[in-house]
Amino acid sequence: MNKFVVKYFSILSVFALLFFIACSPKTVSTQVNYPQSPTLLRIDDQTVSADEFEYLYQKNNSTQEDSLWNREKIQEYLDLYINFKLKVEEAKELGMDTSQAFKKEFEIYKNQLAEPYLTPKNVSEKLVK
Repeated sequence: MNKFVVKYFSILSVFALLFFIACSPKTVSTQVNYPQSPTLLRIDDQTVSADEFEYLYQKNNSTQEDSLWNREKIQEYLDLYINFKLKVEEAKELGMDTSQAFKKEFEIYKNQLAEPYLTPKNVSEKLVK
């Protein structure tokens, strides 16, 4: 009887220890700190890194592969991007992002973007039958 109690207590202790170890918060950071890309521009409290600008430039000019890295085109896109950011900040300062007209238009765009990802009704009905 004593051996059974000792064995049972030992097994229970091991499981309790494993449980507490598994539930304890991790002290080792798994996040890797990569070097930050240099700041390309700053508008008010928002910054745009060089990597972010490069990504957006490539994304918006992906169809023009042959002349993608033309200095004049990059400068033109940078000017357009700066003007866009300035207009967004001005609109925020004027409270245009909280107006009913903006919210209504934003909801329309959001629904248009979501539409292709939603399952059509006729397909859903066929699957149910």
